[in-house]
Amino acid sequence: MQHYNAIFIIGTGRSGTHHLCKSLLDFSNINDTRSGKENSAVLHSIACNAIINQPLKKSIINYYKQKIKFINLHNQIFLDQSHSNLYHYSQLNAEFKNSLFLGIDRPTEQIVASMFNHNGTSRWYDRLRNSYPMGIEYPNKFFGLTDKTELNSLPKHLLFAKRVIAHKKIYKKLLSNSNFRLINFENFISDKLEELEKTFSNNELSLFGSFVETEFSNKSSLFKYKQVLSKEQIKDIKKLEENEISCSLVDEKRK
Repeated sequence: MQHYNAIFIIGTGRSGTHHLCKSLLDFSNINDTRSGKENSAVLHSIACNAIINQPLKKSIINYYKQKIKFINLHNQIFLDQSHSNLYHYSQLNAEFKNSLFLGIDRPTEQIVASMFNHNGTSRWYDRLRNSYPMGIEYPNKFFGLTDKTELNSLPKHLLFAKRVIAHKKIYKKLLSNSNFRLINFENFISDKLEELEKTFSNNELSLFGSFVETEFSNKSSLFKYKQVLSKEQIKDIKKLEENEISCSLVDEKRK
């Protein structure tokens, strides 16, 4: 039976990583020691290194080593939701054997709408205009930007969409790895248990322990984007995505 020492939730911000994290914490054998809240300093460091295309710092690796060791001593699986680790999959996979990586396949327009409601997302673009973080280069794989001029020439909804699409391209590259899984956000919101059973084997669910649901899904999250984005903005996003990446990532993984 496969045993996991750690689970890393990876992907793009506003895709449902917090909800997935708190939902997985409803399993008795999964623990993050932070009750579903990420370590902001760790998250920022991870994101900056992803943006400048550099590996994780030794201090971050040591942070994970300590956390994983502590959680494993209690016969539990360590859970992390620093989503920018999407760009550090290879390093983490090499450093931490028996790890599982989870992504969330959520429609791009839904993520973009959620980004509009999150000040932290916009602040990143202000930082980029001021050449932060130091060492950033263009084209930039993290934000999906061809050059710095796009920061001022593109409307906000397309800036956000480019970032999401860039992250989904990494998902597509990871699909062939057996320790990477994609969870369909809409299915997860509609029927959490059914989607978990599709994503994990019975043996894996057994390893996760007993499940007592305390984190509940809000089905209105599937439709809120229509109140935030105009029909033209949604059309722009879909057109951009059609030109760059297929949307049916989970279906492709399960074929």
